[in-house]
Amino acid sequence: MCSRSVRAILKKTCTKMANLSIFRIYRDPLEAEELIEILDKHGIHFDRTFDKPIEAENYIGSNPFDMEIVIRISKEHFSKVEALLNASI
Repeated sequence: MCSRSVRAILKKTCTKMANLSIFRIYRDPLEAEELIEILDKHGIHFDRTFDKPIEAENYIGSNPFDMEIVIRISKEHFSKVEALLNASI
């Protein structure tokens, strides 16, 4: 059994995750890292997942490094993060 405080933390975490939308999808880890550094520096909550590309579903023997890096943030931060990315170019 989970304690009440653990359940509260899990509920809060799940709620935060549900409010995030896909912002960018990368294949290059270095490009993803640039965005992640900006998000960290500005204290913007994000989620990073590694997903297999749809076109790789039927490919036998695909390379495990052919994963897409999916970055999710809150939609309310989209314009701010776009501006920060453009300023860093």
